[in-house]
Amino acid sequence: MIPNEVEITSEANEAGTATAPPPRRGDPTRCPVCGSEIHEEAYHCPHCGSDFCYHCRARLFDDDIQTQCTNLECEYYGKTICSVCNAAHEREEEPSVYYEPIDGIWPLMVLVYLVLFVVLWIKASFIASIGLTTLIVVGVGFLLQKVGISVLGASREVVYRRRTTEYPCIACGEPTRVLRAHA
Repeated sequence: MIPNEVEITSEANEAGTATAPPPRRGDPTRCPVCGSEIHEEAYHCPHCGSDFCYHCRARLFDDDIQTQCTNLECEYYGKTICSVCNAAHEREEEPSVYYEPIDGIWPLMVLVYLVLFVVLWIKASFIASIGLTTLIVVGVGFLLQKVGISVLGASREVVYRRRTTEYPCIACGEPTRVLRAHA
């Protein structure tokens, strides 16, 4: 009998129709904390002031994650559900991609150029030292770039993977609103 019910439920989900929510636990006309009589649709006891899960009737505390369905047509609309009954689902989002600059060694190359220029200017003429220093520094920079040392700088791709935690309604599957998430 149970396999037939599962098949009917899975066929209904494939057809796109809403299925009935799982049955509620406990006596819905009694407070699960103090046992006083309450309304069947209640999830808060006016006598003892306790909040409890509408579905499993477990007592809720301020640091518990609590959700409420936002679908107006759902029978669980506005009811407080605990995170045990309404488990979180993580959804992978499209990753963020950005480029981070990497500094090159060009400041060091400028310093080498100036020192080499001054040394060659002392030993030779001004024009010859400019030309020779430029050729040497550009040649060394070209070789360093070929070896894999970044002279002018580069950029690297950084991929930041993002995930979203969702709490779909246990009755209709629509998004819910998280009331408290101090955990």
